[in-house]
This record gives sequence, C-alpha cells and structure tokens, in this order.
Amino acid sequence: MVDYASDSSAINSRRYIINSYANLLIYYRDKGLGKISDITGAVITKELVNTIEKRYKQLGGEPALLYLRAAMPTPNGQLKKKEPKR
Repeated sequence: MVDYASDSSAINSRRYIINSYANLLIYYRDKGLGKISDITGAVITKELVNTIEKRYKQLGGEPALLYLRAAMPTPNGQLKKKEPKR
C-alpha cells in the first residue's frame, strides 16, 4: 500500500531543503567570497560554496535555474500596482 500523504510530505520537505540551499547560494554570491555570512557566521569560501552547490545538485536542484531565479524580482512583500480608475 502506498501512503500518498507521506510521499507528499517528503516531496515538500525535499523542495524546502533545495530552496534553502538555493537561497544560501544566491546570498553567498551576492555577499562575496571572504566575507562573513550573517546567516551562518562562517567565512564564505570557494570550498563552502562548492560544497553547498554540490549538495544542491545531488538533491535535484538545477544551477542554471538557480541563477535565473536570482535575476528575477520576487513578488514577496510587494504590493500589486492597481490600474487607475477611468
């Protein structure tokens, strides 16, 4: 018997983890090598970025989409512009 609820939960957990790695990679890229991360308190090194990117790929993350995503604006916390009334 297949338990679809647990399958869905596992998929959502995996997406959450992939998304977390993606956010870290974008943050580290924007912050820059040699800087101290406000998130982890670690020095951002090439090895750290490579390790996180490797794990991101292992979990099914797509690096090409990651950097496209970083270039796109996010709608979170932004108000939608209303059309003027005529």
